[in-house]
Amino acid sequence: MKAFSKSICLAIIVSFCLCYCGCTEPKPKPRADSGESDTTVASGNSTSEVSLESIGLTSKGWFQSYNQALAKSKETGKPILMEFTGSDWCPPCQMLADRIFSTDEFKQWAKEHVVLLELDFPRKNPSFPAALMNQNQELAQKHKVSGFPTLIFLDSSENKIGQTSGYNGKDVEDYLKMFEEMIGS
Repeated sequence: MKAFSKSICLAIIVSFCLCYCGCTEPKPKPRADSGESDTTVASGNSTSEVSLESIGLTSKGWFQSYNQALAKSKETGKPILMEFTGSDWCPPCQMLADRIFSTDEFKQWAKEHVVLLELDFPRKNPSFPAALMNQNQELAQKHKVSGFPTLIFLDSSENKIGQTSGYNGKDVEDYLKMFEEMIGS
């Protein structure tokens, strides 16, 4: 019976850490050692030029280029929601994406209230553009991001107006209420 109780306690502690604490992995290093410049990306055995401004939206409709997101923010007057994520290795990031960002409620709210910017730090994507990784690293350092996921709201003048880290297990309604309080809508 004691072994069973210890197993349950351990499972609860691990679950708490994954859900509420977020991932605090060391920040990824720019790919300076890969032989690629800031504007290139490995593509099979060849290397092709990729500029940050030529990178489009993600399949989820999020900007990847900070400058493109900022231009859209200035055009629309909407704040930027920056998501610092480890999409392919960080369980709390994946839970936030699955349970909040993929919902119709969030998508509709975001369309009306914010410009979405995904700043990803993948580990399992060798063809992730070096220019994008460098941009994301610079932004993480500028905003003192120490764990994933981290969500930061910026106004169109690049002033920080809200921030939260980790995934707290709340539902989409709770997140939207928190976001609205941060951006004042």
